[in-house]
Formats: sequence, C-alpha cells, structure tokens
Amino acid sequence: METQTLNHDRTDLWVTRFDEVVEPALLDEYRALITDNEALRAARFIFERDRQQFLVTRALVRTVLSRYADVDPRDWRFAENQFGKPYVSGPGDLPVAFNLSHTAGLVVCAVAETETIGVDVERMDREVEYLNIAKRFFAETEWQLVKSAPSDRRAEVFFRVWTLKEAYIKAHGSGLSVPLSSFTVLPSNDTPPSLELLDSSPGGGDRWQFAQLVLDERFQVAVCMDAATTELEVCVHDHVP
Repeated sequence: METQTLNHDRTDLWVTRFDEVVEPALLDEYRALITDNEALRAARFIFERDRQQFLVTRALVRTVLSRYADVDPRDWRFAENQFGKPYVSGPGDLPVAFNLSHTAGLVVCAVAETETIGVDVERMDREVEYLNIAKRFFAETEWQLVKSAPSDRRAEVFFRVWTLKEAYIKAHGSGLSVPLSSFTVLPSNDTPPSLELLDSSPGGGDRWQFAQLVLDERFQVAVCMDAATTELEVCVHDHVP
C-alpha cells in the first residue's frame, strides 16, 4: 500500500458510509483491530447500531493512519486532552494528527500534520429546531442569517453555520469551554469562511482556515485548521476500513 503524504495546508478527508460495512465478517475484522479498552467501551452501548458505529469509527481511524506511517493498525495508541479531544499518543512521535465526526449513516476522519485540525459532519435531512437552537447558541449575526433565510433553505444555512462552529471548537481543542456565541464563522458562496472573535481573544481569527463541502447531497461537512497564510485544501477519499 502506497504511503500517503501531507503538507501544512492540506487536509485529507476519509469518508465511510455505514451501509457499506455491515457484513459480519468485516465487523469481526474490525474487532481484531481494537484494544481491550476500546472493546469495553463498545460493550457499554445499549443498542447494537451504536456498538457497530463505534467499531467502524475506530477501524476507520486505525486503518487510515496506517496509510501515513509504517504502523500496523492494531498498534496505534490514543489519548485525550483535558477537554476530551483525542490525539495519537504512539507509537513514537509521528507527525500525523486526526479528528473524527459522525452522523447517522456517515463517519469522516480528517488527517493533517497539525493537532489543530477539526471536522464536523451533520445530516441535513433530520428534524431540528433550527431557529430555537440558532437563537440560543449562535452569535447575533449568525442567528440573523438563519432567521432571514428562505424557509426552504433554512436547514442548509443552519447546518453550514453549525458545522463551521463545531469544526472550529474541535480544531481549537477546547471543546465547549469556548462559548458558541463568542465567535462568528459566516459561510460564503464566493470566498472561504472567515472567523471573527467577539471577545478580543488573543491569537486572531486570521490564523484559522475553513473549508466546506456537501457529501451525497445531504451531509454537510466543515473542516477547520490552523493554516495561517494559505487557503485550506481538502482531498476527499472514500474508504471502507
């Protein structure tokens, strides 16, 4: 298998559809990849679909990372920062980082050189109280954007904003300790989204780059990375672990 390479202004996005990985023999292969601790975590899920989703997600990240380094998928080790963001903890000190997101039917894994990588995927055809959520959690300009959208496009606008915000706080690495209303990331059809910090936080919004795309006409994806002077490039790969 050819080794994948990365550069500082590119993210590889690996996509797995859950309906492609339901064969019992394939799931057995995935079980052979995970650690005992991961197996215990999987067993805690009440519903079988949740156990399978966890299993596929772990197999995805393990097999994908092994495309970037000569490491057996079973040998990868992971840890979490104080806010719960997972990262590669071994073997060795390899210059590869990842971030995961899943929704009903799809899981995505973003891979980059830097830990400041975040990805979010949302299914746009599910029922959500768009206006209530936007009013409660979004910054004022984002809320107004959703509110003023035509009713037939409101879901699209909401999920574009939501995934951008989620991708940023995941890339930032501090999770929901960063209030969603403390920054804006407005989608644009003409230019890449840009971040504005509303609380005068240090570091500036211009260091963060964003990209958005739609998969299978119903999955909205956003990627965020610290890639200060370049436009973020996203390369999409379909992948069955």
